[in-house]
Amino acid sequence: MVLAEEFKKQTIELVEKTLKLYKNAGASPRIGDVWECKNTGDFLCGFFVGEMIGSALSAFQIFHKREPTSDEHIEIVEVVEKFNDEIMEFFSKFNS
Repeated sequence: MVLAEEFKKQTIELVEKTLKLYKNAGASPRIGDVWECKNTGDFLCGFFVGEMIGSALSAFQIFHKREPTSDEHIEIVEVVEKFNDEIMEFFSKFNS
């Protein structure tokens, strides 16, 4: 484990709180048309995961005032991946 425990805790909270926001808001019915995607849920799942990893990487840079090492980057991805079941279950509801 490379990441500081406090940073991991904040990243976990970020994923939990953001997923809760998505669950409350739902999805725009126009997503499939605007982005021309067949499986809206898969698109949203990828978007969400990218958003979480990108946000965590930005937070890391602010927290540590440097870029993450490759090991730190991988660990950030692994923190987000721990939510894969909950993330996929929610966003799969938007597939047609």
